Amino acid sequence: MFRKELRVIHFSDTHITPRQQFMRDSFHAGMNIINSLEHDFAVFTGDLTQAGLAQDYQLAIDLKQRFKPDPIYWIIGNHDSKNGGFEVWEKLVGPRQFYKLTDDYLFIGLDSCVPDKDEGRFGRETLDYTKILLSKYGEDRTKTVSCHHHLLPIPKTGRERSNAIDAGDMLAVLLDYGVDALFTGHKHHPNVYKVEDLIL
Repeated sequence: MFRKELRVIHFSDTHITPRQQFMRDSFHAGMNIINSLEHDFAVFTGDLTQAGLAQDYQLAIDLKQRFKPDPIYWIIGNHDSKNGGFEVWEKLVGPRQFYKLTDDYLFIGLDSCVPDKDEGRFGRETLDYTKILLSKYGEDRTKTVSCHHHLLPIPKTGRERSNAIDAGDMLAVLLDYGVDALFTGHKHHPNVYKVEDLIL
């Protein structure tokens, strides 16, 4: 159960690139909506760039600074990790795994990406990291976790390739430690599940 009502702005998968495929009008329309919303925090769940290239990141860093919500927690996506982009992310955006703590909530940002691959994976180190943070800081706070890849299939999106390969292990951690909400990106299709008291 949520310990405090939180207003969270969740957005994802902008796929910014200077090339023609970038949907600039849609991006700016979405940004205007996001900038008008009241919030406690915002979370972006990956694929800021289209191909993780230097020119993608140059434009993305300029555009991301135009978002007004504060704070925004930025999560890396599989497209950001391509072409060595995971190293550029750390230099220009921030750490690929991190947590933020307030009196009201614990936010955990996780890297579910495998460089140059579309599929996701957490691995034992990330699973243990998540457990440690939840056990140390989770009591009496709303607990939220964010990553790029899904833990459950998304209906009506065709062949399922968007889940992390060890999604079941991460889902078990989130349920065992009473996480309130998980935010993901990747599939470009809105969906909400509730599993026990966890909202995905």
